[in-house]
Formats: sequence, structure tokens, C-alpha cells
Amino acid sequence: KDPKAAAELFGEARSLDPDSPLLPFNQGSSRYQAGDFERSLEAAEDAQQKAEALNQPELFAASAYNRGAALQKLGKPEEAARAYLEGLRKAESAKLTELAKKLRKKLEQAQNSSGSSQENSKDQRPSEGQKNKDPQGQQ
Repeated sequence: KDPKAAAELFGEARSLDPDSPLLPFNQGSSRYQAGDFERSLEAAEDAQQKAEALNQPELFAASAYNRGAALQKLGKPEEAARAYLEGLRKAESAKLTELAKKLRKKLEQAQNSSGSSQENSKDQRPSEGQKNKDPQGQQ
């Protein structure tokens, strides 16, 4: 129930198992829930790199989803779209149908947000559907 405390505990666990992609993934999810989007992004990037190195396509794609979500919260829709696309390609190649659907939907939202952010100011508020989407706790 306390995402900040959970993030700290996952950080301690990471020091004990630095090669695990699941620990930074969970730490990033906790940081996202706590509103710490910069550090959530860092953890998601770390999880994605480690998942790639260990050939874990589901965790790679889920980490890409979390990267995209953090990037959207940081006001970077073009970068978010790239993260979602990266995850979508991995999910589709691994036949992860449900995760691919979620990534495709988020990719479309990021692309729509990207187009409107170029037309409008950077301070544009996210649509109702975007602000209620949190990263998935895929394992």
C-alpha cells in the first residue's frame, strides 16, 4: 500500500541480485505509483536491458510499456511512442497477444498525444483515458 516503501525495498533487493530484471521492473512500477516518473523511467530502462540480455520477451515488452507510461507522464509523447513500439514488436514476435493489445492501444494514445502536442502548447492536459492508465504489473 506504500509505493515509496516498496520502491526502497526493491532497491535493497537489487543490491542482493543485481542481474535480476524483475527487481528493477517492480521498483520502477512502485516509483511510478509514487509519482516519481524520472526514477520509474530509469528502473524500467534497466529492467528492459536486463530482460533483453536474459531473453525474457514478456518482461522486455512489459518494461517497454512502463517506460512509455513514464515518458508520457514526463511530457515526452514521441519518446513514449517509440518505447511502446519497441515493446509491441517484441510482444508480437513472442506471440504475447494480450500484452501486444495493451501496447498497441498505448502506442495509439501516445501518437495522438504527440500530434496534438505539436499543434498545442506543451501544457496540454492528458485526456481522461490517458491519466487513468498505470503501468501493468506483468511478471
